[in-house]
Parts: sequence; C-alpha cells; structure tokens
Amino acid sequence: MRQNQLSRFLILTLVLLACVNSFSQITIREVISVSKTDKEKFEIFALNKGFSFHSVTDVEMAMLAIEPDCDFNCNERYLSLTFKPVGLWSKQSYYATTYSNELVNWYSELASLGFKLEYTRENETEYIKHYIRGERYVEGEEITLTIESGLVSIWYIKW
Repeated sequence: MRQNQLSRFLILTLVLLACVNSFSQITIREVISVSKTDKEKFEIFALNKGFSFHSVTDVEMAMLAIEPDCDFNCNERYLSLTFKPVGLWSKQSYYATTYSNELVNWYSELASLGFKLEYTRENETEYIKHYIRGERYVEGEEITLTIESGLVSIWYIKW
C-alpha cells in the first residue's frame, strides 16, 4: 500500500512539473494578443504567467520573471507592452527569454499564423529573422526574432 502511495505521489509530481514548465512559456499568439490589451489586462496576463512588476513609463509597462531561488545563471523572462503609438507603429509588444527551447515552437507557429520570412541578418553576437504578414506601413504586422547568446526574443509590431 505504501509503495502505491509513493508511485501516485511521483506521478502527480511529474505532472505538476510538466504543467509548470508549459505554463511559463509564451506563444507568439500571446505576444500578439498582449499588444491589443490595456495596462490592467496586460498586468493580469503577466501575473498569471508568473511575471512580477518591473517598471512603467508614460509609454511602456514591463514585467519580469526570474527563476525562483536562483543565485547564478538564472532563467529569466521579460515581457513588455507599449501602450501608446510610437512613430508609425500603433501597437508593440516584446518578449525575451533565456529558455531557448521556446524558439522551436515559435517557428511552426509563425508559419501557421501566415507570417513570411522577409530577411535574415547576422553578426558576431546575434542572428535576426524578420517576418511580415500583410502590407508594410498599411495594415501589416511584423515579428522580429532575435537569437543571441543565452537569449531569444520576439518583437511584435502592428502598423
């Protein structure tokens, strides 16, 4: 009987760990969705994803999540919303993470959302992939994926 309880406990623990790991990941759909929210909805979304308040300006609100109980080489995630138009861009959101495994899912999601690779650029420290959907400067949307040492990010822009 005791061994059966231990087996159940181990299975439950593994299921919970899997849920926590998937809960922390952010999809491209969510990055796009964040750009369409107001400050309060953004804050609620970010808190539900494990972020905490980082900063706010008259243009941008940012949330930060750091791996708990970590002193060195910690996993971090950063999410921001630009809630006032800047230049030609009406909406912007940004997500960066040290979890590079999220990048694999982003590529297939970009294709399913209809984003097309427009160009790539690389230098000694980063690799940038620029995607577009719709017509630039009119009603288009852009996503820039940046891959650096230890960091991957998504920058979403709505014209």
